[in-house]
Amino acid sequence: MDNAVFPLDIFTEIVDQLATLDQPPTHSRLRQCSLVCKAFLPLAQKHICQKIMINLIPNVFPKHLQNLTETLQHRPAIASYVKTFSLYTRVRHDSPDSEEMLNDPSFLILLQLPNIQTLKISAVSRISYSRCSTTTWGPRLLIDHYLRRDCLLNVKIGGIDDLPIHLILSPPQLTNLTINSASFAAPDQDLDLLLNKRPHSLIKSLKLYGVKNVPRSSFAHLFSHAEELIVAAVSFAHHSYDTTFQSTDALIFKNLHTLHSYSEFDWSTLLANKPSLRAFPALKTLDLRIMSTESSQNGIVLVDNTTCLEKVDVLQGAGSLLWKWPFFLT
Repeated sequence: MDNAVFPLDIFTEIVDQLATLDQPPTHSRLRQCSLVCKAFLPLAQKHICQKIMINLIPNVFPKHLQNLTETLQHRPAIASYVKTFSLYTRVRHDSPDSEEMLNDPSFLILLQLPNIQTLKISAVSRISYSRCSTTTWGPRLLIDHYLRRDCLLNVKIGGIDDLPIHLILSPPQLTNLTINSASFAAPDQDLDLLLNKRPHSLIKSLKLYGVKNVPRSSFAHLFSHAEELIVAAVSFAHHSYDTTFQSTDALIFKNLHTLHSYSEFDWSTLLANKPSLRAFPALKTLDLRIMSTESSQNGIVLVDNTTCLEKVDVLQGAGSLLWKWPFFLT
């Protein structure tokens, strides 16, 4: 680039604009651009290599994983470009046939990605966090490592039981959290220490699908600054460490503007029993799915806790419309 007509900053801007038009995962335009000259290679790579996705299947992908780790070893700069790490595993991590693959030390280089902002881990075969090995490569090792990183913004975890709630809440900049088909372990003093140190999280979007044993205090902590909430088939648990649940402030969700509540869920157990106190003062959109007309009281409880509601849809069962705001059909 010594004889370039324009400074490198101009070419960087051109490549950045090209990246917005390119289509992953092929990145055909960026790949062609990377061949123009040696200086263009890192400009294109920082977009091409933003995401790493690993589908962990026994006897199929070990070689592909090996190639990936060798690439990171030979081109260490690529590690700093990676912003999203996704792991999809069909391996039962307590089975003997997975031991050799998961003990491959070359996988440990995948823990050396300094700028991960999005972590996605999904287990097709339901696994237990507490039973996963703390030394072999796999979901637990990734969770333990990356959920302690300050730069993490987005987390999506599915198919893992006994998740430690204090670890899920640890990233100080976490703004989007999705958990599906999972359960939480009973909280311990680590959760109490975290809530005392950081009484409110920055989570803006919280999505829980089929999650069991959610500690009530943690739910209020997660919820306090959320702007969007989706709750489907969620069950709560009472624990001795649910100390903050008694706080009235923890039950007022000042920023929530969109709420989707699916399946049976008794909101009255979470809301303060005070007519003058509105739990959802900013809520504008309410989408409620109920299984029976008897449970429609849930909708009334929610509506009574709002002040500026603009849209309400309440569907029964598979989708028959029961209520619609501003016209109640029943």
